[in-house]
Amino acid sequence: MQTFNYYCQNSFVSSCLHYLLEDDEKFGFIIVDGAGALFATLQGNVRTIQQKISVELPKKHGRGGQSANRFARIREEKRGAYVKKVAELAAKNFITNDLPNVKGIIMAGSADFKTVIQQSDAFDKRLT
Repeated sequence: MQTFNYYCQNSFVSSCLHYLLEDDEKFGFIIVDGAGALFATLQGNVRTIQQKISVELPKKHGRGGQSANRFARIREEKRGAYVKKVAELAAKNFITNDLPNVKGIIMAGSADFKTVIQQSDAFDKRLT
């Protein structure tokens, strides 16, 4: 710290510490689960939401019979399409002029989608 300030007040004066929060590095965030995905960036203490999508994925079907395989196949097809869409949107939001515009990507979520997306062939390897 370069300055000395002494204030006797009922609140802290932290204006001289704001430079510590400023950072030139920009990080990308992908928060994904079965209900949707959010693409955002963080630079210093500035958060910017790039894009937010929602999705209606079918749940596991508990009924048996002849339709069980068809329901499972439809569920897997929709999950695959969702993974592909999230991977494409990640490239669209975090790659400009064939270069990543963020230093790193942080993937978070409540389901196993984050590992499935990261290991997907549709996910651009420049973002890993």
